[in-house]
Amino acid sequence: AEVAKGPKYYYDALMVKIDVKRFFAGFANFYKMQLLHNKKQNVFVVWTRWGKIGDEGEYQKSPFKTLEEAEKEYKKAFKQKTGNDWDKIDSFERKPNKYQLKELEGKAIVKKDDKLKFSTRNINMGKLLTPIKLSKSPKSALPEVVQALLSSVIDTKLLDAKLKRVTKINREIILTAIDSKYINDAQEILLKLEEVIAKMSEAEKDNKDLETYKSAVNKAYDLSNSFYEILSPTGFAYSKIPPIIDQNELEQSRKVLQDLIDLEVAFKIILGAKLQSKQ
Repeated sequence: AEVAKGPKYYYDALMVKIDVKRFFAGFANFYKMQLLHNKKQNVFVVWTRWGKIGDEGEYQKSPFKTLEEAEKEYKKAFKQKTGNDWDKIDSFERKPNKYQLKELEGKAIVKKDDKLKFSTRNINMGKLLTPIKLSKSPKSALPEVVQALLSSVIDTKLLDAKLKRVTKINREIILTAIDSKYINDAQEILLKLEEVIAKMSEAEKDNKDLETYKSAVNKAYDLSNSFYEILSPTGFAYSKIPPIIDQNELEQSRKVLQDLIDLEVAFKIILGAKLQSKQ
């Protein structure tokens, strides 16, 4: 079977829904949907898979005789999950208590100039982190100090250690997650959280200012959801997803982003070097 294509995009989407205050352990789910065409049987199938982020989840297949019937079911399910119309996906908006669109056609979505753009940075990370054999490379003309710096930046063992430390990040889409656009968005969220946490601390000192404290806590929950939606945490499939409501969680989240920034720089250097080695 192959993914069917509509007038503009393939019928292929990945969505996430994060709510750190829902239930005891929080809520971090994904919902994947595709419209497939089995050419041998000439049947159209709306295939969906859902579950906790980081888990295999469950799946369902709904067959239809015609593309029109399958499209209708696909668009209906998309509307139910996201609150958005598939035919107006270019103007997709985040809706309260609904799934957030994470990927389309297997490509990450980046909002730029109020329009949706699609990242194509889908690279096998395991192959990328294979050690670079410098002995087989041409002799570098760079100063030894610069060579030493670059060697430490692209040390694959150190990079792999960083990836293991960032266990909350979905390794399957790590190169999407460390796109500079996502990092900038996540940094902005953490700056807002820093302000909100400060308000919480001030309000907590003043026992009479309970409403301000509650308002700040709810804001911190909402910002935590947005932060985790960007990074797609897999480490909480079977454990509590922590809201970023204190300085400790804020600092941990900053460390995650710093690791991602380091990884982004290193990956660019490695990709460039491997591309150059083939020329």
